[in-house]
Parts: sequence; structure tokens; C-alpha cells
Amino acid sequence: MFSPYGIELICAKVYDPEEDDWACEEDFLPAQRECPNIEVDYYVEWENFLNSIVQILKELIIEFDYLEILNVEHITTGFCDGDLVDVK
Repeated sequence: MFSPYGIELICAKVYDPEEDDWACEEDFLPAQRECPNIEVDYYVEWENFLNSIVQILKELIIEFDYLEILNVEHITTGFCDGDLVDVK
């Protein structure tokens, strides 16, 4: 059985890491912003899943530094109702 985790992408012109409720406005919503149903074992704890996503993003930023989507001031991840993790 797989976990209920998924990924969504949004882009924002303004980001406030001090904002507890919502750190950014959704200025740009890509047509394919969702990656639902990631096949992660159902028993993986959310903290471990989040740490894996952070590590993957950090590796992508280094390996694909020429991509415009990764050449932004901030890249942040987290859960909709949880703490955010600054990746870049």
C-alpha cells in the first residue's frame, strides 16, 4: 500500500518566511502543478518523506543549476499545514 503524499508546485513573486499562516501568494500556477500519488511505502513517516524531498531538491539545484525554474531566490518545501523548510 502506498502513502497519501503528493507534491504541488506554485510560483510566487513575494515570499515571507516569517509568515506563519501562508508564506507566499500563488502568482503562477503551472498547468501541471500536481504530482499526486507518489509511490512511497505507506509506513514512511512524514518527517522522513519531507527530508527525502529536501535532499532531492538540493541535488537537483546543484545538478541542473542552468534551469530557469531552479534559478530563483527561494525554494521552499513543506506540508500545507506544517512548518516550511528552506531548501535554497
